[in-house]
Amino acid sequence: MAQLIETAEQHVALHLGTLTAQNFALACALERRDRLLAEAQARIGELEAALAASKPAAVDPRESEAPPPRSADGQADGAAVPAGRAP
Repeated sequence: MAQLIETAEQHVALHLGTLTAQNFALACALERRDRLLAEAQARIGELEAALAASKPAAVDPRESEAPPPRSADGQADGAAVPAGRAP
């Protein structure tokens, strides 16, 4: 009976050691994942900031210059009339 208990204790100790090693490996992997995720999020923030800085400022349509209106002959109003043609 003592031999059976000793074998069971060894079996449990072996599994406990295996589970401890797996737990440690998972903890290391999670720490690495968290670090890489934080680095990726920081890089995304940098890229978004660079993108926002590279976009031209929004132009108010009321402030932009509209092309001059065209007359019936297709020329802009107030444009010079070619010689020999009446305005």
